[in-house]
Amino acid sequence: MKEFISEYAEYFKKLDFDLMGAFLVSLDKCDLNPILHQIKAKTLFIAGKEDLIVGSHNSIEASARVKGSELLILNHSGHMPIYEEKEATIGKMKSWLKS
Repeated sequence: MKEFISEYAEYFKKLDFDLMGAFLVSLDKCDLNPILHQIKAKTLFIAGKEDLIVGSHNSIEASARVKGSELLILNHSGHMPIYEEKEATIGKMKSWLKS
């Protein structure tokens, strides 16, 4: 995580946290659960077990609503598993795309 933060430190300095907060509040009001069952496309959910923004429980619930979907929960990741567990995330994506 320290690598990620130092690599993106300049980016983080430019963030508007008030805007991000408003965005997160609006996301909390967005519920796609009622229509997830309509997804017919091959679907892969990737979640970090330690995600404090979305929560891995939401990915578990969403995956259960999409018939035939796959779910990967990464135990050592938060909201950004592509950065926190890059190899595991990319490895799963590659194998999933080939299947």
